[in-house]
Amino acid sequence: MSANGSFLQVAPIWGDQESPGWSDVGITGVYYLYKFYGDTRIIEQHYESMVRYIEHIRGDLVNYLRPFPYKFADGRTFTGYGDWLSIVQDMKHNEVLNNLFNGRTVNMLAEMAEAVGKPADAAKYRTLFENMKAAFNQAYVSANGELKDKIQAEYALALDYGFLPEAKTTLTVDHLATDVMENSHQQTFGDALGKNPTIPLGHLTTGFHGTRALLPALSKYGRNDVAYSLLLQDTYPSWLYLVKIGATTIWERWDGWMPEKGFQNPAMNSFNMPNIGASIGEWLFSCIGGIDTDGVGFRKILIKPYVGAGLTWARTSYDSIYGTIAVRWEKSGGVLVMDVSIPANTSATVSIPSNGTGPVTIQESSKTVWSKSAYRGGVPGFSGAKTNAGRIDFQVASGRYSFRAMGSGL
Repeated sequence: MSANGSFLQVAPIWGDQESPGWSDVGITGVYYLYKFYGDTRIIEQHYESMVRYIEHIRGDLVNYLRPFPYKFADGRTFTGYGDWLSIVQDMKHNEVLNNLFNGRTVNMLAEMAEAVGKPADAAKYRTLFENMKAAFNQAYVSANGELKDKIQAEYALALDYGFLPEAKTTLTVDHLATDVMENSHQQTFGDALGKNPTIPLGHLTTGFHGTRALLPALSKYGRNDVAYSLLLQDTYPSWLYLVKIGATTIWERWDGWMPEKGFQNPAMNSFNMPNIGASIGEWLFSCIGGIDTDGVGFRKILIKPYVGAGLTWARTSYDSIYGTIAVRWEKSGGVLVMDVSIPANTSATVSIPSNGTGPVTIQESSKTVWSKSAYRGGVPGFSGAKTNAGRIDFQVASGRYSFRAMGSGL
Protein backbone atom coordinates (compact mmCIF):
# COMPACT_ATOMS: atom_id res chain seq x y z
CA MET A 1 0.00 0.00 0.00
CA SER A 2 1.38 3.39 -1.00
CA ALA A 3 1.73 6.44 1.23
CA ASN A 4 -1.56 7.94 0.04
CA GLY A 5 -3.56 4.80 0.92
CA SER A 6 -3.84 3.28 -2.53
CA PHE A 7 -3.16 -0.38 -3.14
CA LEU A 8 -0.24 -0.95 -5.49
CA GLN A 9 -1.22 -2.23 -8.91
CA VAL A 10 1.68 -4.69 -8.80
CA ALA A 11 3.35 -6.18 -5.73
CA PRO A 12 6.18 -5.66 -5.07
CA ILE A 13 6.18 -2.07 -6.34
CA TRP A 14 6.82 -1.56 -10.04
CA GLY A 15 7.35 2.00 -11.33
CA ASP A 16 3.73 3.08 -11.58
CA GLN A 17 1.80 2.65 -8.36
CA GLU A 18 -1.99 2.74 -8.59
CA SER A 19 -4.26 1.65 -11.42
CA PRO A 20 -8.05 1.35 -10.96
CA GLY A 21 -9.17 -2.18 -11.74
CA TRP A 22 -5.79 -3.56 -10.67
CA SER A 23 -5.46 -1.80 -7.32
CA ASP A 24 -9.14 -2.52 -6.61
CA VAL A 25 -8.33 -6.21 -6.20
CA GLY A 26 -7.36 -5.29 -2.64
CA ILE A 27 -11.13 -5.15 -2.13
CA THR A 28 -12.56 -7.37 -4.88
CA GLY A 29 -10.37 -10.30 -3.82
CA VAL A 30 -11.63 -10.10 -0.24
CA TYR A 31 -15.22 -9.61 -1.42
CA TYR A 32 -15.31 -12.74 -3.59
CA LEU A 33 -13.77 -14.91 -0.89
CA TYR A 34 -16.52 -13.67 1.42
CA LYS A 35 -19.22 -14.22 -1.21
CA PHE A 36 -18.18 -17.78 -1.96
CA TYR A 37 -17.48 -18.96 1.58
CA GLY A 38 -19.53 -16.67 3.82
CA ASP A 39 -16.60 -16.28 6.23
CA THR A 40 -16.39 -12.72 7.57
CA ARG A 41 -12.94 -13.22 9.12
CA ILE A 42 -11.30 -12.33 5.81
CA ILE A 43 -13.15 -9.00 5.91
CA GLU A 44 -12.08 -8.31 9.49
CA GLN A 45 -8.48 -9.16 8.67
CA HIS A 46 -8.29 -6.65 5.81
CA TYR A 47 -10.89 -4.10 6.87
CA GLU A 48 -8.48 -1.35 7.91
CA SER A 49 -6.55 -1.39 4.63
CA MET A 50 -9.77 -1.54 2.57
CA VAL A 51 -11.17 1.49 4.38
CA ARG A 52 -7.90 3.34 3.87
CA TYR A 53 -8.07 2.66 0.13
CA ILE A 54 -11.68 3.81 -0.19
CA GLU A 55 -10.95 6.91 1.85
CA HIS A 56 -8.08 7.61 -0.56
CA ILE A 57 -10.55 7.38 -3.44
CA ARG A 58 -13.07 9.57 -1.61
CA GLY A 59 -10.42 12.21 -0.99
CA ASP A 60 -9.49 12.25 -4.68
CA LEU A 61 -13.02 12.71 -6.02
CA VAL A 62 -14.13 15.98 -7.59
CA ASN A 63 -17.92 16.24 -7.63
CA TYR A 64 -17.96 12.49 -6.96
CA LEU A 65 -15.89 11.64 -10.04
CA ARG A 66 -12.27 10.50 -10.19
CA PRO A 67 -10.01 13.12 -11.82
CA PHE A 68 -8.49 12.16 -15.16
CA PRO A 69 -5.61 11.69 -15.07
CA TYR A 70 -5.19 11.10 -11.35
CA LYS A 71 -2.11 11.57 -9.17
CA PHE A 72 0.22 9.04 -7.58
CA ALA A 73 1.41 9.58 -4.02
CA ASP A 74 4.66 11.07 -5.40
CA GLY A 75 2.77 13.65 -7.50
CA ARG A 76 3.12 12.00 -10.91
CA THR A 77 -0.07 11.62 -12.96
CA PHE A 78 -1.38 8.50 -14.67
CA THR A 79 -4.40 7.49 -16.74
CA GLY A 80 -4.60 3.90 -15.50
CA TYR A 81 -4.53 0.82 -17.73
CA GLY A 82 -8.29 0.62 -18.35
CA ASP A 83 -9.61 -2.36 -20.27
CA TRP A 84 -6.12 -3.59 -21.05
CA LEU A 85 -5.57 -5.26 -24.44
CA SER A 86 -9.05 -4.39 -25.60
CA ILE A 87 -9.33 -4.55 -29.38
CA VAL A 88 -10.30 -0.85 -29.34
CA GLN A 89 -7.96 0.15 -26.51
CA ASP A 90 -7.56 3.90 -26.09
CA MET A 91 -6.35 5.50 -22.88
CA LYS A 92 -9.00 8.22 -23.15
CA HIS A 93 -11.60 5.52 -22.33
CA ASN A 94 -10.06 5.18 -18.89
CA GLU A 95 -11.82 8.28 -17.59
CA VAL A 96 -15.10 6.36 -17.65
CA LEU A 97 -13.60 2.99 -16.77
CA ASN A 98 -11.70 4.27 -13.70
CA ASN A 99 -14.94 5.59 -12.20
CA LEU A 100 -16.63 2.24 -12.82
CA PHE A 101 -13.81 0.28 -11.20
CA ASN A 102 -13.58 2.51 -8.13
CA GLY A 103 -17.32 2.90 -7.66
CA ARG A 104 -17.82 -0.83 -7.71
CA THR A 105 -15.35 -1.34 -4.87
CA VAL A 106 -17.01 1.38 -2.79
CA ASN A 107 -20.27 -0.59 -3.12
CA MET A 108 -18.52 -3.83 -2.19
CA LEU A 109 -17.06 -2.30 0.95
CA ALA A 110 -20.52 -1.07 1.98
CA GLU A 111 -21.82 -4.64 1.80
CA MET A 112 -18.84 -6.03 3.70
CA ALA A 113 -19.12 -3.36 6.41
CA GLU A 114 -22.71 -4.47 7.01
CA ALA A 115 -21.56 -8.09 7.21
CA VAL A 116 -19.09 -7.37 10.04
CA GLY A 117 -21.46 -5.27 12.10
CA LYS A 118 -20.42 -1.77 11.09
CA PRO A 119 -23.76 -0.22 10.04
CA ALA A 120 -22.49 3.38 10.17
CA ASP A 121 -19.68 2.56 7.74
CA ALA A 122 -22.10 0.61 5.55
CA ALA A 123 -24.45 3.60 5.36
CA LYS A 124 -21.58 5.99 4.65
CA TYR A 125 -20.23 3.93 1.76
CA ARG A 126 -23.66 3.18 0.32
CA THR A 127 -24.30 6.91 0.20
CA LEU A 128 -20.90 7.49 -1.39
CA PHE A 129 -21.65 4.88 -4.07
CA GLU A 130 -25.05 6.39 -4.82
CA ASN A 131 -23.46 9.82 -5.20
CA MET A 132 -20.74 8.42 -7.47
CA LYS A 133 -23.36 6.59 -9.52
CA ALA A 134 -25.47 9.74 -9.92
CA ALA A 135 -22.43 11.77 -11.00
CA PHE A 136 -21.42 9.01 -13.41
CA ASN A 137 -24.82 8.97 -15.08
CA GLN A 138 -24.90 12.74 -15.37
CA ALA A 139 -21.41 12.91 -16.87
CA TYR A 140 -21.20 9.82 -19.05
CA VAL A 141 -24.65 8.36 -19.83
CA SER A 142 -27.01 9.94 -22.35
CA ALA A 143 -30.80 10.04 -22.09
CA ASN A 144 -31.02 7.11 -24.51
CA GLY A 145 -28.61 4.92 -22.53
CA GLU A 146 -25.46 5.45 -24.60
CA LEU A 147 -22.16 5.71 -22.73
CA LYS A 148 -19.57 8.35 -23.49
CA ASP A 149 -17.18 6.29 -25.64
CA LYS A 150 -19.78 3.81 -26.97
CA ILE A 151 -17.51 0.83 -26.43
CA GLN A 152 -18.53 -2.66 -25.34
CA ALA A 153 -16.46 -2.58 -22.15
CA GLU A 154 -18.19 0.54 -20.82
CA TYR A 155 -21.66 -0.81 -21.60
CA ALA A 156 -20.95 -4.23 -20.08
CA LEU A 157 -19.25 -2.95 -16.93
CA ALA A 158 -21.88 -0.28 -16.24
CA LEU A 159 -24.60 -2.95 -16.47
CA ASP A 160 -22.71 -5.60 -14.51
CA TYR A 161 -21.64 -3.21 -11.74
CA GLY A 162 -25.16 -1.80 -11.25
CA PHE A 163 -24.36 1.77 -12.29
CA LEU A 164 -27.42 2.40 -14.43
CA PRO A 165 -30.96 3.34 -13.38
CA GLU A 166 -33.48 0.63 -14.18
CA ALA A 167 -35.13 2.81 -16.85
CA LYS A 168 -31.89 2.83 -18.88
CA THR A 169 -30.74 -0.79 -18.59
CA THR A 170 -32.77 -2.02 -21.57
CA LEU A 171 -31.59 0.90 -23.68
CA THR A 172 -27.97 0.30 -22.73
CA VAL A 173 -27.98 -3.45 -23.31
CA ASP A 174 -29.50 -2.83 -26.73
CA HIS A 175 -26.63 -0.46 -27.55
CA LEU A 176 -24.22 -3.15 -26.41
CA ALA A 177 -25.92 -5.82 -28.50
CA THR A 178 -25.97 -3.53 -31.54
CA ASP A 179 -22.27 -2.79 -31.22
CA VAL A 180 -21.51 -6.52 -31.09
CA MET A 181 -23.78 -7.66 -33.90
CA GLU A 182 -23.91 -4.71 -36.31
CA ASN A 183 -20.62 -2.79 -36.02
CA SER A 184 -17.16 -3.56 -37.30
CA HIS A 185 -14.12 -2.15 -35.48
CA GLN A 186 -10.55 -1.17 -36.29
CA GLN A 187 -8.04 -2.84 -33.99
CA THR A 188 -6.11 -0.04 -32.31
CA PHE A 189 -2.92 -1.94 -31.47
CA GLY A 190 -0.64 -3.46 -34.04
CA ASP A 191 -0.74 -7.19 -34.69
CA ALA A 192 2.36 -9.36 -35.14
CA LEU A 193 2.88 -7.83 -38.58
CA GLY A 194 2.43 -4.27 -37.34
CA LYS A 195 -0.97 -3.90 -38.99
CA ASN A 196 -4.34 -2.85 -37.54
CA PRO A 197 -6.91 -5.32 -38.87
CA THR A 198 -10.62 -4.64 -39.17
CA ILE A 199 -12.70 -6.79 -36.82
CA PRO A 200 -15.96 -7.81 -38.55
CA LEU A 201 -19.39 -7.55 -36.94
CA GLY A 202 -20.43 -10.31 -34.56
CA HIS A 203 -17.28 -10.11 -32.45
CA LEU A 204 -16.26 -8.83 -29.03
CA THR A 205 -13.80 -5.98 -28.57
CA THR A 206 -13.24 -6.24 -24.81
CA GLY A 207 -10.02 -6.72 -22.83
CA PHE A 208 -8.92 -7.70 -19.32
CA HIS A 209 -11.90 -6.27 -17.41
CA GLY A 210 -14.67 -5.84 -19.94
CA THR A 211 -14.54 -9.44 -21.12
CA ARG A 212 -15.52 -10.83 -17.71
CA ALA A 213 -18.62 -8.62 -17.62
CA LEU A 214 -19.66 -8.95 -21.26
CA LEU A 215 -21.63 -12.20 -21.39
CA PRO A 216 -23.20 -11.87 -17.90
CA ALA A 217 -24.47 -8.39 -18.80
CA LEU A 218 -25.98 -9.64 -22.05
CA SER A 219 -27.63 -12.71 -20.49
CA LYS A 220 -28.97 -11.03 -17.36
CA TYR A 221 -30.33 -7.96 -19.12
CA GLY A 222 -32.27 -9.69 -21.87
CA ARG A 223 -29.83 -10.33 -24.74
CA ASN A 224 -28.88 -13.92 -24.03
CA ASP A 225 -29.06 -14.50 -27.80
CA VAL A 226 -26.04 -12.26 -28.32
CA ALA A 227 -24.16 -13.89 -25.43
CA TYR A 228 -24.59 -17.32 -27.02
CA SER A 229 -23.54 -15.93 -30.40
CA LEU A 230 -20.28 -14.69 -28.88
CA LEU A 231 -19.73 -17.98 -27.07
CA LEU A 232 -19.98 -19.93 -30.32
CA GLN A 233 -18.00 -17.47 -32.47
CA ASP A 234 -14.81 -19.16 -33.70
CA THR A 235 -13.05 -16.45 -35.71
CA TYR A 236 -10.69 -13.81 -34.32
CA PRO A 237 -11.17 -12.47 -31.69
CA SER A 238 -13.05 -15.14 -29.74
CA TRP A 239 -12.56 -17.92 -27.23
CA LEU A 240 -13.17 -20.70 -29.73
CA TYR A 241 -10.72 -19.14 -32.19
CA LEU A 242 -7.96 -19.84 -29.67
CA VAL A 243 -9.21 -23.39 -29.26
CA LYS A 244 -9.44 -23.84 -33.03
CA ILE A 245 -5.80 -22.83 -33.60
CA GLY A 246 -4.57 -25.21 -30.91
CA ALA A 247 -4.33 -23.23 -27.66
CA THR A 248 -4.08 -25.48 -24.61
CA THR A 249 -3.58 -22.69 -22.05
CA ILE A 250 -5.17 -19.30 -21.38
CA TRP A 251 -3.37 -16.50 -23.22
CA GLU A 252 -2.66 -12.89 -22.31
CA ARG A 253 -3.65 -11.60 -25.75
CA TRP A 254 -6.42 -12.48 -28.19
CA ASP A 255 -3.70 -12.69 -30.87
CA GLY A 256 -0.71 -14.05 -28.94
CA TRP A 257 -0.07 -16.29 -31.93
CA MET A 258 -1.87 -16.57 -35.26
CA PRO A 259 -1.09 -19.14 -37.98
CA GLU A 260 -0.73 -16.51 -40.71
CA LYS A 261 1.06 -13.88 -38.57
CA GLY A 262 3.16 -15.69 -35.99
CA PHE A 263 3.88 -14.49 -32.44
CA GLN A 264 2.94 -11.13 -30.97
CA ASN A 265 5.55 -8.86 -29.35
CA PRO A 266 7.64 -11.15 -27.08
CA ALA A 267 8.11 -8.32 -24.58
CA MET A 268 4.51 -8.86 -23.46
CA ASN A 269 2.97 -12.08 -24.70
CA SER A 270 2.23 -14.56 -21.94
CA PHE A 271 0.57 -17.87 -22.77
CA ASN A 272 -0.45 -18.46 -19.17
CA MET A 273 -2.60 -15.54 -17.99
CA PRO A 274 -6.30 -15.86 -17.11
CA ASN A 275 -7.72 -12.38 -17.65
CA ILE A 276 -9.18 -12.73 -21.14
CA GLY A 277 -9.61 -16.44 -21.76
CA ALA A 278 -10.66 -17.68 -18.34
CA SER A 279 -13.05 -14.76 -17.89
CA ILE A 280 -15.80 -16.77 -19.58
CA GLY A 281 -15.70 -19.39 -16.80
CA GLU A 282 -17.91 -17.41 -14.42
CA TRP A 283 -20.60 -17.09 -17.11
CA LEU A 284 -20.38 -20.79 -18.03
CA PHE A 285 -21.05 -21.79 -14.42
CA SER A 286 -23.60 -19.14 -13.46
CA CYS A 287 -25.50 -18.59 -16.71
CA ILE A 288 -25.23 -21.74 -18.84
CA GLY A 289 -24.98 -24.09 -15.87
CA GLY A 290 -27.10 -21.75 -13.80
CA ILE A 291 -25.32 -22.21 -10.45
CA ASP A 292 -24.92 -19.15 -8.24
CA THR A 293 -25.10 -18.21 -4.59
CA ASP A 294 -28.21 -16.40 -3.36
CA GLY A 295 -26.57 -14.19 -0.77
CA VAL A 296 -23.21 -15.48 0.48
CA GLY A 297 -21.61 -18.87 0.97
CA PHE A 298 -24.14 -21.01 -0.96
CA ARG A 299 -26.31 -21.56 2.10
CA LYS A 300 -29.07 -20.33 -0.19
CA ILE A 301 -28.55 -21.31 -3.81
CA LEU A 302 -29.82 -19.90 -7.08
CA ILE A 303 -30.26 -22.32 -9.98
CA LYS A 304 -31.01 -20.17 -13.03
CA PRO A 305 -29.72 -21.45 -16.38
CA TYR A 306 -30.02 -19.20 -19.41
CA VAL A 307 -30.84 -21.59 -22.24
CA GLY A 308 -29.92 -20.36 -25.72
CA ALA A 309 -29.62 -21.31 -29.37
CA GLY A 310 -26.63 -23.40 -30.34
CA LEU A 311 -26.51 -25.65 -27.27
CA THR A 312 -28.97 -28.48 -26.66
CA TRP A 313 -27.65 -29.56 -23.27
CA ALA A 314 -25.26 -28.58 -20.49
CA ARG A 315 -23.95 -30.23 -17.32
CA THR A 316 -22.35 -28.27 -14.46
CA SER A 317 -21.35 -28.96 -10.87
CA TYR A 318 -19.73 -26.93 -8.12
CA ASP A 319 -18.26 -28.29 -4.88
CA SER A 320 -19.51 -25.70 -2.37
CA ILE A 321 -18.65 -25.74 1.33
CA TYR A 322 -21.99 -27.51 1.92
CA GLY A 323 -21.46 -30.17 -0.74
CA THR A 324 -21.84 -30.62 -4.46
CA ILE A 325 -24.39 -28.52 -6.36
CA ALA A 326 -25.18 -30.05 -9.73
CA VAL A 327 -27.33 -29.13 -12.73
CA ARG A 328 -27.94 -30.87 -16.02
CA TRP A 329 -30.39 -29.57 -18.61
CA GLU A 330 -31.40 -30.76 -22.05
CA LYS A 331 -33.73 -29.09 -24.52
CA SER A 332 -35.55 -30.80 -27.39
CA GLY A 333 -38.76 -30.12 -29.29
CA GLY A 334 -40.49 -27.79 -26.84
CA VAL A 335 -39.40 -29.79 -23.79
CA LEU A 336 -36.76 -28.71 -21.29
CA VAL A 337 -35.55 -31.37 -18.84
CA MET A 338 -33.50 -30.16 -15.88
CA ASP A 339 -31.98 -32.34 -13.16
CA VAL A 340 -30.85 -30.51 -10.02
CA SER A 341 -28.98 -31.62 -6.90
CA ILE A 342 -29.06 -29.37 -3.80
CA PRO A 343 -26.79 -30.37 -0.87
CA ALA A 344 -27.92 -30.92 2.72
CA ASN A 345 -28.47 -27.94 5.04
CA THR A 346 -29.18 -25.59 2.14
CA SER A 347 -32.18 -24.40 0.16
CA ALA A 348 -32.56 -23.14 -3.39
CA THR A 349 -34.54 -21.12 -5.85
CA VAL A 350 -34.82 -23.12 -9.06
CA SER A 351 -35.69 -20.77 -11.92
CA ILE A 352 -37.01 -22.37 -15.11
CA PRO A 353 -37.56 -20.49 -18.39
CA SER A 354 -41.23 -20.07 -19.31
CA ASN A 355 -41.02 -17.45 -22.06
CA GLY A 356 -42.26 -19.62 -24.91
CA THR A 357 -45.14 -18.81 -27.22
CA GLY A 358 -47.80 -20.64 -25.22
CA PRO A 359 -48.71 -21.91 -21.73
CA VAL A 360 -46.10 -23.92 -19.86
CA THR A 361 -46.60 -27.05 -17.78
CA ILE A 362 -43.82 -28.10 -15.40
CA GLN A 363 -43.49 -31.48 -13.71
CA GLU A 364 -41.09 -32.77 -11.10
CA SER A 365 -40.60 -36.54 -11.16
CA SER A 366 -43.83 -36.86 -13.18
CA LYS A 367 -45.87 -34.81 -10.67
CA THR A 368 -47.28 -31.51 -11.93
CA VAL A 369 -45.95 -28.51 -9.99
CA TRP A 370 -47.03 -25.75 -12.40
CA SER A 371 -49.88 -25.58 -14.91
CA LYS A 372 -52.39 -23.03 -16.17
CA SER A 373 -50.22 -20.21 -14.81
CA ALA A 374 -50.45 -21.46 -11.23
CA TYR A 375 -48.38 -23.39 -8.70
CA ARG A 376 -49.63 -26.88 -7.82
CA GLY A 377 -48.49 -27.77 -4.30
CA GLY A 378 -48.20 -31.06 -2.51
CA VAL A 379 -44.82 -32.20 -3.84
CA PRO A 380 -42.20 -33.05 -1.16
CA GLY A 381 -39.39 -30.52 -0.90
CA PHE A 382 -41.34 -27.65 -2.49
CA SER A 383 -42.48 -24.61 -0.52
CA GLY A 384 -43.87 -22.41 -3.29
CA ALA A 385 -43.45 -20.89 -6.75
CA LYS A 386 -44.07 -17.65 -8.61
CA THR A 387 -43.59 -16.07 -12.03
CA ASN A 388 -40.57 -13.81 -12.48
CA ALA A 389 -39.81 -12.03 -15.76
CA GLY A 390 -40.41 -14.88 -18.17
CA ARG A 391 -39.44 -17.60 -15.72
CA ILE A 392 -41.01 -19.72 -12.99
CA ASP A 393 -39.13 -19.64 -9.67
CA PHE A 394 -39.58 -22.65 -7.37
CA GLN A 395 -38.50 -22.68 -3.72
CA VAL A 396 -37.05 -26.05 -2.78
CA ALA A 397 -35.24 -27.72 0.10
CA SER A 398 -32.11 -29.85 -0.23
CA GLY A 399 -32.51 -32.96 -2.36
CA ARG A 400 -32.51 -34.17 -5.93
CA TYR A 401 -35.11 -32.97 -8.41
CA SER A 402 -35.97 -33.80 -12.00
CA PHE A 403 -37.95 -31.04 -13.73
CA ARG A 404 -39.69 -31.32 -17.08
CA ALA A 405 -41.01 -28.10 -18.64
CA MET A 406 -43.31 -28.44 -21.64
CA GLY A 407 -44.66 -25.70 -23.87
CA SER A 408 -44.49 -24.38 -27.42
CA GLY A 409 -41.51 -22.17 -28.11
CA LEU A 410 -39.41 -23.33 -25.16
